[in-house]
Order: sequence, then C-alpha cells, then structure tokens
Amino acid sequence: FCFFIDGLDEYEETPGEDYKDMIELLRSWTETASKDVKLCVSSREYSVFERYLSANQRLKLQDLTRADIEQLARDRLKGFNMSPEKNESGVDEDYLVQEVVTRADEVFLWVVLVLRSLREGLQHGDKLHDSLRRLSSIPRDLKDLFLHLLNSIHESYCRKAYRTFAMLRYRIQLDWNLSLFEYSLLDAYDDPEFAIKAPFRGTGTTEDDVTEQLERARNRVNGYYKGLLEVRGNEDSEDGTVALGTYVSFAHRSI
Repeated sequence: FCFFIDGLDEYEETPGEDYKDMIELLRSWTETASKDVKLCVSSREYSVFERYLSANQRLKLQDLTRADIEQLARDRLKGFNMSPEKNESGVDEDYLVQEVVTRADEVFLWVVLVLRSLREGLQHGDKLHDSLRRLSSIPRDLKDLFLHLLNSIHESYCRKAYRTFAMLRYRIQLDWNLSLFEYSLLDAYDDPEFAIKAPFRGTGTTEDDVTEQLERARNRVNGYYKGLLEVRGNEDSEDGTVALGTYVSFAHRSI
C-alpha cells in the first residue's frame, strides 16, 4: 500500500501531541510493515520535519516547479507595455517575472491569482513600477492572499459576492453544483415577487435571451471575484456561446 499525505505542516498541534508525535506515528507504520506500506508526505520546510525525516528521501518541490512557474509568468505578462522609468536601471520585465517566481514558494494557485491581479493593473495602464508595487503589497501566505482579494472586491459587488460564496458553500455540502443559469438569477431574487412575475416558458423569453443572460453571468464571474470563482463545465457550445451545462465553482478547494 502507498499513502500520499499532503500538508503535514497543517496538522493542528495540541498540548499533548505535536509534530514530532505525528512523525513518530507515521514512521511506526512503515517500520511495522516495511515491505507492505510506503508513505509519500509533503510539508513546508519546518525544522522538525527536516530533522526527523530522512534527507536522502527528500525532494524540494520548488526546485521541480520553478521553471514551469517562470514560463507561466512570462506567458501571462507578455504583450503589455512595461517599459521601465528612466531612473529604474536594472529593472525590467524579467525582473518582475523573477520576483513573482521567488515570492510564489512553489504554490501555483498563488501564482495564478497574483498574475491575474497584475494583468488587471496592466490592462488599466500600470507601468513596471506600478506592477512591482502591486506585487509587493500582495501577501505571500495563501490564506492572507484570499483575504486580500476579498477585501479588494469593489464595494458595489460585495453583497453579490458574499451571497454567491454562501450559496456555493451550501451547494458543496449538498454535492450539488451551482449552475451558471441559477447564478444569473441571483439579482432577480431581490424582488420577493420575482417568481410570480417571471414569464412562462415560451411566452416571451427566447433562446437568444437565455444565451445573452449566460454571457453576462460569465462576464460577471470572471470580472467581479478576483479569480476566486470560475466558470467550469462545457463552457462553450458549438457556436461559441455559453452552454447550459456550465456551473460556478471556487477556483480551488482551499478557498
């Protein structure tokens, strides 16, 4: 048997049990059945793990993913005018890419969300020094980044955002997707008589109306929530419009 255990550093220590106790438990499994049980575990580089887990059987994920993260950053940032100011000698687009890679700590989700933020600024005319300032203001810890992104949602979108997050969390408990069409109706529920006033199928709402409604909903998901939500499923039908089978989801299960 081979067991893969992610995030040993996320274990919550108690007064009676700490990281070392957990390590001893894991090692006892392999020692008891050395030929039948293998473990592959991951963690941040805490000293307790480096001290008690064999260095000969250790890989640093950042050494394996750095090139991929760097390529992703280059691809997402290319095509923007980021000419440095005259007094910014030695600072160029490559410097920004390397700063993203260094700060990422091999966390791809962090990179994706940060690149989205940088691209948003560049699309609004940010120069290189603006992007570097924006990058330096973004927390390196993933949970802090989530909070940073939540706080950066425009005030006029906050009510819709919190309502959507709450509905998604509830749907996850039910193992039931929130369809893009359902999401598109959220604004309508501000009117308590919405369902009574809504026209019956075939009495005014056309397929083009539904397609336009789904397109607006997709644009809102992509534009309002700073990358925390995304549209998934068979997003486009054969003619390039949004398909009915699409649904709204958190960008990652850790959100």
